[in-house]
Amino acid sequence: MNPGPKARILIADDEATYRMSLVLVLNKTGLYEIEEVASGEEAIGALNQAEFDLIILDHHMGEVSGLNVMQWIFEQKMQIPVIILTGSGSDTIAVEMMKLGAYDYIRKDQMEVNRFPVLVNATLQGFRSRMQRLQTTGPPADAVRSRDVVGLLENTSASFSRSAEAVIGLIADEFDEYRKRVRPNLDPSARSDVDRIMKNFQEQLKLVSLFTKTLSDLALIARTRRDSSLQANEGEDPTRLNSRWTDDSNLELD
Repeated sequence: MNPGPKARILIADDEATYRMSLVLVLNKTGLYEIEEVASGEEAIGALNQAEFDLIILDHHMGEVSGLNVMQWIFEQKMQIPVIILTGSGSDTIAVEMMKLGAYDYIRKDQMEVNRFPVLVNATLQGFRSRMQRLQTTGPPADAVRSRDVVGLLENTSASFSRSAEAVIGLIADEFDEYRKRVRPNLDPSARSDVDRIMKNFQEQLKLVSLFTKTLSDLALIARTRRDSSLQANEGEDPTRLNSRWTDDSNLELD
């Protein structure tokens, strides 16, 4: 099957060995035209000089990080799918980049390089389908209806988070005061029980706090993706990308 023009991919990663492994495994497919850079500055320069169909972006790159590049892409209102490469313990950064419009992220330590072409092809296919849905005279009806829903979700989650944090703070203060007043009057065994109960309670409070933050993050991601979808209809013509990808959704290398 002749896939037509090759999709152009920009790989930005300052880890030369890892970057080369991605280049090699993608080149084996014969489906992509690849440009590689080793810094955030070079990535922005490449994006200023040429058009790409996909960006593979490492989040940790010297002075200009992947997050900085993602912020620049967001400010330029570029409609390009971005796959974020992260390290262990970088999930918070990944969430921030998803808020800015990144299409997906993957941890380097969890990825099988030989399966990377599958992820790349799925991303291109998914982004193409999204752009095809936007070939209308205005935003899709479901996107328009979602504005109020997403706005309500965001406002509700923000209000819940503020209330929950306030209640958590009050409860924590009350328990801390109770422990200070009561603990000195207890025998060693009872003190141990109180300390154990307080420790468990504090762990539960941390979980509730984490849940409220996650809820707020999800609402922000939903809003960002909604806004990105609505803005895409006013920006670049989505038909430019339609003929550039293979339809081989089962691509995988041995």
